[in-house]
Amino acid sequence: WVSYPDITLLATGSEVSIAVEASHELSKSGLQVRVVSMPCIERFEIQTREYQESILPNRIPTISIEAASTFGWSRWADISIGIDRFGISAPGPEVLTELGITKEAIIKTAKQLLQDERKDF
Repeated sequence: WVSYPDITLLATGSEVSIAVEASHELSKSGLQVRVVSMPCIERFEIQTREYQESILPNRIPTISIEAASTFGWSRWADISIGIDRFGISAPGPEVLTELGITKEAIIKTAKQLLQDERKDF
């Protein structure tokens, strides 16, 4: 028997900690959340299909969180939280807040994605 999460949060670098914070809040709502740290997409892409599916099952909604470009994440995520423009200069937490890469944004996006997924049934 395999237990699958309701949603997967996929992040890299400092965004992993924000994903973990969001997962704790989402779990309070009764959701099962998997956080996956993916420091290197290229390394993940050369793994076997079976391994990839074990980490990111196709049937589980996935959100990527990346403080840089969302380019390339669409292969692995249903929705990406990130930027597709030049960033800003400020202390890290201020930058993430200004760019909308926050725990609150992840929670809102996750709930909306799950609501949309349920409408498809």
